[in-house]
Amino acid sequence: MKNQINKKNQMKSYLFFNMDSHKTINSLKTFSKIFLIFSLAFIAGYIYKISNIDLEKTTSFRLILSDTDILPLYKNDMKNFIFISIYEMLRMILLTSILWYFYKFLASVNIADPFENIISKIHINRVANLSTVFFFIDFVGSMHLKYISNELGIDVYITTFNFEYLFIVYFISVFSVIFSRGIDLKNEIDLVI
Repeated sequence: MKNQINKKNQMKSYLFFNMDSHKTINSLKTFSKIFLIFSLAFIAGYIYKISNIDLEKTTSFRLILSDTDILPLYKNDMKNFIFISIYEMLRMILLTSILWYFYKFLASVNIADPFENIISKIHINRVANLSTVFFFIDFVGSMHLKYISNELGIDVYITTFNFEYLFIVYFISVFSVIFSRGIDLKNEIDLVI
């Protein structure tokens, strides 16, 4: 009697978690699509905003990711304005690329057998590599922004080292290594059989 109840509970929990994983993957796909669209819109808005700076009408030029007004640089130091703008643009492009490859990873993963598709390995490795590049570009851009903060007249503290980005990069890198190793082991087992 107890065995039957345990088997029924195990079957219910298996079905619950199995259905839940499909919902989770679909939610992540939707989430990454929405953020991909938003990041593309931010890039388009950023390019439009840079191309339409008019000193008489523009009162501020705030960076999207850094949330810092860099209009004083446009007036006084064009070289640093261009560098800071390029850092921001690179961060947005990298973020868009990460979301794109994460979406492709989720689309290529088969929940029933997640380690069967080599394309999933390629996509998650690209997400890990782009996340690492994003962290370094964010770090360099933040350091440069802190270095020129006197020219901007910024009194607020600028974060120069984002631990949350580093943690995410470590997590994605570890996940990528484990997932890649799982695919390699599955292929080795299939070749042996």
